[in-house]
Amino acid sequence: FPVTISKFSNSDLGDQARRVLFMLLAKVEFENFIVVSQTETANELGMSQPNFTKAVSKLVEEGVILRGPKVGRMGSLKLNPEYGWKGTAKNHIIALDEVRKARRTQAETV
Repeated sequence: FPVTISKFSNSDLGDQARRVLFMLLAKVEFENFIVVSQTETANELGMSQPNFTKAVSKLVEEGVILRGPKVGRMGSLKLNPEYGWKGTAKNHIIALDEVRKARRTQAETV
């Protein structure tokens, strides 16, 4: 799926966040959901759990990754649809509208 690289060029994610991002991109499921065990994924990357969590938090802070709903006991993540999409074109438009609406709402409350 296409990923908008130009959005990454304006941000210094750091090496750990970039490594986590590429691992998460490899695990994107339909409708951009990412359901992974943070412990297992950190081990796959050879990172400590706290560093993995900090890297995910950095990606969320930058808006590349969004927090998704809980799946069982695990929380899920979503790739921001502005960066890439895995799913139908119709649902991509809906997801983009939701992200933009949430951003406008957040800007109005600040």
